[in-house]
Amino acid sequence: MESATRLVDGIAIDLLVRAESNKLLKFVEQLPSDLCQGYPMLCIWYAWALIFMGKLEMVEPVLKLVEANQKNVPGVPNPGYVTTVRAYLATQQGDYLKSIKLTEQALEEMSKAAPDRFTLVVQGAAVIWLGVNHRVLGNLDKARQLFMEAAGINQKAGNYYAALASFEQLAELAVIRGQLHQAVDLYRSGLKLSQSWKDTGGKPQGSIFAATGLQLGFGTVLYQLNDLDGAAAHIQHSADLFELGEHWGSMHSYRMLAYLRQAQGEFETSADLLSRASAIEDTIRVRRSNTSDRPSLTHLEILLSRAGPDMAHLLTDASRRFEILGVNANDEVVFSSPAGYPRELIYSDLCYLLIALDRAAEALPLLTRLLEAAITMERHGDEIRYLVQITLAHHALGNTQTALASLGQALTLAEPEGYVRLFVDEGQPMAELLRLAISQNFSPDYASKLLAAYPKYITSAVPIDKKLSSDIQILVEPLSEREIEVLRLMAEGYKYKEIADRLVVSINTVRHHTRNVYSKLVVNNRTQAIGKAKELNIL
Repeated sequence: MESATRLVDGIAIDLLVRAESNKLLKFVEQLPSDLCQGYPMLCIWYAWALIFMGKLEMVEPVLKLVEANQKNVPGVPNPGYVTTVRAYLATQQGDYLKSIKLTEQALEEMSKAAPDRFTLVVQGAAVIWLGVNHRVLGNLDKARQLFMEAAGINQKAGNYYAALASFEQLAELAVIRGQLHQAVDLYRSGLKLSQSWKDTGGKPQGSIFAATGLQLGFGTVLYQLNDLDGAAAHIQHSADLFELGEHWGSMHSYRMLAYLRQAQGEFETSADLLSRASAIEDTIRVRRSNTSDRPSLTHLEILLSRAGPDMAHLLTDASRRFEILGVNANDEVVFSSPAGYPRELIYSDLCYLLIALDRAAEALPLLTRLLEAAITMERHGDEIRYLVQITLAHHALGNTQTALASLGQALTLAEPEGYVRLFVDEGQPMAELLRLAISQNFSPDYASKLLAAYPKYITSAVPIDKKLSSDIQILVEPLSEREIEVLRLMAEGYKYKEIADRLVVSINTVRHHTRNVYSKLVVNNRTQAIGKAKELNIL
């Protein structure tokens, strides 16, 4: 067995950087149980493989064996290698600040080591993980900087998996910030890079598994852009690869395939895929970080619950799950804080649920807080999503004028990037509002494009309420003094930065006041706001 152990020790790092963790686990399981006494580096790679395959409870015992035997083995691994693994485990326990501290400690420990391949691989993993923790805590600019740094380190180390994961993380940040076109470019660049690696003989050196996350992320963005055929190809490819590698990440692929099938009217197939995704989620212990770049399981359950009586139980299932979690709309959470941002998605899901349960009035104050946090942190993708949810909540309460104002803001933000499914997936209520938006000249070309993406059985059932359309000209809520001041400066031709300087406030504050002005005047751009204000004798 000694020769077999040496062989696995020699190829372990290559298996990891090609994202073939499952293969490494199978090899190690055939080796002697006292492996860590003579091959500490192999045991560290084994610990990483356990992490990537979701077997977190087995990791710490392996690390302790490495530390217990390090005095007996020549060429002891740098302590930063073990510290990096423990940083990952801290994140899984929800202690993101501890994880950041451990990662920084690991990088300091490794800075004293020779820059060999082993050190570069672990350094690259540490930097990308530091970025992930900053992303989870809402430090998005810092996270982007770290992901760019990680991409360079990991390419230099030949760590295909981590290099491509860096591109994936950068693309996900772009989605969170509402930059779908930039995300498409990043995903394409990452996939192109995955095909470019060659060994010294010119043969492909990468692994088909290393680009699985990129395939899924790219498909998810294409879905949002309503390129359903393109999305299906990439998402199905990711599902096939996850299955081949026996990886729990197939849960995310099944979820997105379920969204695709419901968009195509294949509700039973969608429900089956949803069940498969949920079954995997129930069996793993891996903590998923804040992933607002991808649609949620709860939202999908709600969409499917409308498909027919045989699927109505999905809404009940979601409601019971939230009862068990004990999450409430009046929980005091500051969503723009490091403690609150990681919890944001579950509250967004709660809002979807409350609206579906005819409790939209409970959802609105929570949605307002979520929206304010997204605006403060410049997460424009999340901002659009919350505006859509606010639109649906007001529509459910019969506040059609206010709903239309929120929709106008969402359309203004979403049109440049070409969002489609975020609106169309909401079904007939959104179709009704889009018709009204067109009648009131709210992004009429874009709203018409969105309506064209609906199945005909939905749009043909949407009535046009002419009386309601004419009544929408009424001003719902008066402007505040500060909002009138901002509007006056806009009418005088000042730009956001100039207004901010004159009022001694931040640009984000000016943008916030501007959105309030647009909402209250039921308009969606500066020209319309000025015209409406003059019509109402505000200016």
